[in-house]
Amino acid sequence: MAITDEEFHLLLDTLGMSRKGYRRVRGPVKKKLGKYLENLGTDFTSFLDLVRSDADIRSETEKILSVSISRFFRDPELWKFLESEIFPEITRHRAETNCWVAGCALGQEAYSLRYTFDNTAAGPGKALQITATDMNPLYLEKARDGIYKTGSMTGISDEIRKQMFESTGLGLFRVRDELRRGIAWRVHDFTKEAMEGSFQMIFLRNSLFTYYSEQKQVLYGRQVLAQLEPNGFIVIGRKEKPPGGMRLNPVPYLHYVFRKS
Repeated sequence: MAITDEEFHLLLDTLGMSRKGYRRVRGPVKKKLGKYLENLGTDFTSFLDLVRSDADIRSETEKILSVSISRFFRDPELWKFLESEIFPEITRHRAETNCWVAGCALGQEAYSLRYTFDNTAAGPGKALQITATDMNPLYLEKARDGIYKTGSMTGISDEIRKQMFESTGLGLFRVRDELRRGIAWRVHDFTKEAMEGSFQMIFLRNSLFTYYSEQKQVLYGRQVLAQLEPNGFIVIGRKEKPPGGMRLNPVPYLHYVFRKS
């Protein structure tokens, strides 16, 4: 079933999502929604009524709207900054660092974080515990499997590729076992429930501040920030901008990395 842009925008407005945020991905998302409506055997008007009245339909629709686009080591300058500045500071007075990757999609960011920390200047004897969460259990299953196609290796040097992956044949690569340690994969929707734990760093990249309305950005942004320790770091997408009033101070040199006041 084909869904028009007008219908798609009406659905986004109903759920408090951002029309602008979905501008580049609306094509494939609309296709998934169309298939869902066909499976339900309903038209768009009736479907919208169900989204408003049926919690299960609403939840499933929100999963369909979730976007899995990500890359290993997205924005190379970030990972260099983490290695040279942030990790050494965080680990200076603690043996274990806790990081939450919220909206981890297919896991590329969590594994990039694991690799970067293990090769950081922080020194031996330091531990990193990663809690990687996503609302979509299908994404988490794939992230936990850690198997990626050759196309996912774009931008990774041959040296790092050999250190991170082992070939399984047929153009597929599996994340090595040593990079899987210390990562807890968990189904979690930060718009539905508070996160447990306290973190020195939170990755909230290309999710809340892209796909949600400004009102929800403020509401859920504050809830996520509540789990970040004072002076902890929060990393968002390079093209994202957090709403005002969140008590965040940008770090020098990288406008999308902030410290909690």
